[in-house]
Amino acid sequence: MKYYYEKFTLSDADFDKQGNLLPFKILEIFEKGAIAHGELLGAGEASMKEKNLFWVISRLKYKVLKPADKKGELTLKTWPLKPSFAGFLREYVLYDENEEAVIKASANWLTLSRDERKLKLGQQVFPDMEFSDEINFDKRIIRIRDFEGEHVKNIIPKKEHIDSNGHVNNKHYTDFMLEALDGLSGVVDSFQIDYVQEIMPGDKVEISVARNENEVLVKGEGNGKKHFFGKIIFM
Repeated sequence: MKYYYEKFTLSDADFDKQGNLLPFKILEIFEKGAIAHGELLGAGEASMKEKNLFWVISRLKYKVLKPADKKGELTLKTWPLKPSFAGFLREYVLYDENEEAVIKASANWLTLSRDERKLKLGQQVFPDMEFSDEINFDKRIIRIRDFEGEHVKNIIPKKEHIDSNGHVNNKHYTDFMLEALDGLSGVVDSFQIDYVQEIMPGDKVEISVARNENEVLVKGEGNGKKHFFGKIIFM
């Protein structure tokens, strides 16, 4: 199964006052689709545990193509590209009920060992299968560089932020970002987050922010570790 499709119903709670579909909801949809597709491909959580591995995202970017309907339904289409030595890209597109693309996205996935929590490159986790070469962004997604920002908040993850892999789930990083920004300040054009080092239970994360004309940068760090960098570009 090269492609995976799933429908999701939206509600008012999935949007902010500017009409943005919340980053948390977008990443939640992507996560559910990736998990379901991974299970069908034989690379789900149970299979990965047998290999002493688990999936992590190192970088994710999405681009808003048109507003989503607050009372509507979105269809997710997702697919992995052929794995490389360093991991693989998974692509996502959300379509509205008129089959028009609302959001396109790309995420780079890696494998970590469960016991040592170390990066394991070149792991064969998919069975032999046909991969798509369809890609959403023509250019490679450039990592967000470190920056000097204003420290605005300290965050300690709560129990509900921790997933089955024992760390903060990727979608909750968006909660930390928006909490530090006191919400989104405009209509989102694109959103990117680079996951550097996982946030573990009890970690104190210092959130810093830098603002430019139509761009805001957010980073989380603590105890000598860089945890994540985020970038939001507004229309």
